[in-house]
Amino acid sequence: MQLSKRFFFIAALTLWANINAHAQRIAMLDIAGHRDSFIQRFESQLGFKRVADEQKIPILRGSLNGEPADLRIFETPLTNRVYKVEVRFQSHSKWKEAKSYYLNKLKGLQKKYGEPVITKQIFEKPYCDGGGKEFEAIKSKKGQFYCDWGDMPYIQNLFLQYWISGDTHVYLSFTLKDELMKYEEEKELTKNALF
Repeated sequence: MQLSKRFFFIAALTLWANINAHAQRIAMLDIAGHRDSFIQRFESQLGFKRVADEQKIPILRGSLNGEPADLRIFETPLTNRVYKVEVRFQSHSKWKEAKSYYLNKLKGLQKKYGEPVITKQIFEKPYCDGGGKEFEAIKSKKGQFYCDWGDMPYIQNLFLQYWISGDTHVYLSFTLKDELMKYEEEKELTKNALF
């Protein structure tokens, strides 16, 4: 009897470790660590190229799961550790295309991570879905197409958000909880710094 309890414990621990390991990965590459090592891994192993910085946020361009994507890399201000990666998928000129793309990808995310805790698909007057000004509505914060998986208890270190932006792109964001806490701490330190 004691042996079967020990086996069950080891099996459960192994399963938990595997779930955690895969949750912190994009295309099977770990997203934790220093910004430079993150960039080097994506350049050398997936062929991404650093194209520019947008408001001091490094941007990598390449192909993710067979489709073009940019990775926006957010880092802590002092130690330069990656705390969040946003995947920015290609732009859509028409709302109908963006919505279709969003909903198709959402199905895959739901299979992998379960149902989101928050789902918003709303437009405030005078905007509506199908009215032709959906991107304008989202940009002016009068509309949202957004999902948030919240604090996923079965995946220890990940926040996951997914949305359509007013800039006509669909985004998927992976935020590491422990690194986000470091970011908040370092942000306070830099805000209160004397230099």
